[in-house]
Amino acid sequence: MKTLAIAFLLCLIGATSLVAQNQNDSHHRHVAEKPATPSSATLSAFEKLKSLVGEWEARDGVSYGGKPIRISYKLVSRGSGVMETYTQVGVDVIEMVTVYHLDGDNLVLTHFCAVNNQVRLRAEPPAEGAQELRFSYVDATNLSVSNRDVMHNLVVTFQDHDHFTQAWTWRSTNDQGKTYDDKAVYNFVRRK
Repeated sequence: MKTLAIAFLLCLIGATSLVAQNQNDSHHRHVAEKPATPSSATLSAFEKLKSLVGEWEARDGVSYGGKPIRISYKLVSRGSGVMETYTQVGVDVIEMVTVYHLDGDNLVLTHFCAVNNQVRLRAEPPAEGAQELRFSYVDATNLSVSNRDVMHNLVVTFQDHDHFTQAWTWRSTNDQGKTYDDKAVYNFVRRK
């Protein structure tokens, strides 16, 4: 009986020690995973994107022969994301969604493309007061469906409260592994 009591006591001590160790490990994981605080320049850039909330139109899309392109912006997830909905007006209606958000000190986007891939781009660290945001390819999901063709870059240039420009770069890779880029530039005007 004494041996059983000692064994039970040792198990209890071991379990208590294990719980304490797990709590300690959990605390260290939590501290290590604390995200970087966004710089004032990154926060300012995100606020510029938030200022786009509303309806916009461009009639000069290079890739679509001048058909009107409409986009709308709205805040989502309690203001932690800016959702852009892109609509190509005309016979072949195309609709796509892009969500912009912060990831630590990075400004990133996920573009849900009409070719059925989902591309992530990250902005270059913005300078304080910058009027231009440059996003570059990070990675994508569902590439096998789109045959490796992706939106590769985006440059957003803010002119004033009612005008801004997007320049998207589409990258295609042929069967021989050669890549080529196609750029579409849209000059958006706020719809009133």
